Amino acid sequence: MDFTRLRALGSMFTMLNQSVRNILMYNQEHDFKLSEETIEKYMSKSLILAILWSFAGDCKLKYRIDLGEFVRLSTNIQMPSNDQNPIIDYEVELASGEWVPWLAKFPQIEVETHKVAAPDVVVPTIDTIRHESLLFTWLSEHKPLLLCGPPGSGKTMTLFAALRGLPDLEVVGLNFSSATTPKLMLKTFDHYCEYKRTPNGFVLAQVQLGKWLVIFCDEINLPDEDKYGTQRVISFIRQCIEHGVFYRTSDQSWVKSERIQFVGACNPPNDPGRKPLSHRFLRHVLLVYVDYPGELSLKQIYGTFNREVKTLQKPRIGLMTIILK
Repeated sequence: MDFTRLRALGSMFTMLNQSVRNILMYNQEHDFKLSEETIEKYMSKSLILAILWSFAGDCKLKYRIDLGEFVRLSTNIQMPSNDQNPIIDYEVELASGEWVPWLAKFPQIEVETHKVAAPDVVVPTIDTIRHESLLFTWLSEHKPLLLCGPPGSGKTMTLFAALRGLPDLEVVGLNFSSATTPKLMLKTFDHYCEYKRTPNGFVLAQVQLGKWLVIFCDEINLPDEDKYGTQRVISFIRQCIEHGVFYRTSDQSWVKSERIQFVGACNPPNDPGRKPLSHRFLRHVLLVYVDYPGELSLKQIYGTFNREVKTLQKPRIGLMTIILK
């Protein structure tokens, strides 16, 4: 995806807003509020992470690490003591304002014996936990976001794992194709939302009060362009994001949309059949590149399965030993 300055700045301010929200929530829930020193340490380090993810979140891991090393050498803010690990392998602990490695939060997963060979087993890794935390921040701010990456890299799995942590969201999945038009979006609105007439015009909102409708657009860069070079369904989504309204041709009226959020996933635009998304759309979208698992993640995945396979084979090994004796 092409880099746009507005998208990078929007992503950075979104993450900083969430950091401020975390401080306010902590002070409301605890009798002893955070000291000014702790807040300063937390916000300064949160700014470092916000810069890394906003300016290199749409890049591969190597470039995120390179940007982290550049920032490490360019700032006087306290960095993690272990120079061997990249900065993105850390998060900032709110209570202390100190760097904490993601590995410290990595759970020890035990796969049930009868599920070792199942194709739908998901093993959390440092990559998935890191991405889920980032998506959780952006989803909490109700910002449109897009996951880009090669096939099978876990884009959809990562997104739905983050969505499960937000109970006030109802998710609807749409599979885009080359023939997808705004009619698909309007049918989805009719099924999951309701139109209300107000003194200021028509309003479209989620049926359940207090809940947001999250429309997940899979393969969002597949729709064909028309003779004017426009992907009509993408322009429709951009209009809803940018202006919060759309034009209903059935009664020739403008409809205001409320509590509707758009998220998407796609393969890189240079893959066969994909079309580059316009900068006018991308400037509103928070973008994350989800690559194949790195070396550490692969060790975590195969290490988990190897432990369970050894556990599964122990009774058989014991039986063979008795037979051979």
